[in-house]
Amino acid sequence: MSSKSEYALEFLINAHSGPKCAWCKHPNKEIYRKSLCSSCYRISRKVKQLTALAEEYRKQDEPAPLGLEFDRDTYAVVAKYAQREGKSYDNIQEREITGLQLEWELSHVSKWFVKTDLFYGLASVLEHSFTADQRRLFFYLLSLMSRAHLRRGYKQRAAYSDERRRLSHGEPSDEQHPLPESRVHRASQ
Repeated sequence: MSSKSEYALEFLINAHSGPKCAWCKHPNKEIYRKSLCSSCYRISRKVKQLTALAEEYRKQDEPAPLGLEFDRDTYAVVAKYAQREGKSYDNIQEREITGLQLEWELSHVSKWFVKTDLFYGLASVLEHSFTADQRRLFFYLLSLMSRAHLRRGYKQRAAYSDERRRLSHGEPSDEQHPLPESRVHRASQ
């Protein structure tokens, strides 16, 4: 194994070695309370507060204020998004990252930031140009950008998601979600 490859793996192991949030598993976020980072803890508290408030109105046989259930269901979906983020990006140092997964991640980052896919068709180049540890490190760096972008839009995406609509109507929740988890796991199967 080359020294550069060893350095990449050592960096990833160190980045993922400390305590991580139970939901998002972000390697750079400190634990705030109840095994959650401050962002996930705020989401958790908001879900609990809105659920308790809705329950209080239900117990008193009073109609809930307009938007209370909408907000509760929206934050419940935001909580799921944070947890799915953790499933998508946890333990990168232990996974096999392919050139196709790098292409997908690069394509999504490129679409988000420059509104065009600059990396279509580069999977083979990415696969053969980097060692396995270098691909993991590259994916980790891209994951930081993806996480930042996805977190900014969680609430708006959740408010207009089919999942929130199903929650509001008492239908079963759909576990599919546009987070990179589907891209990461699909390519490795």
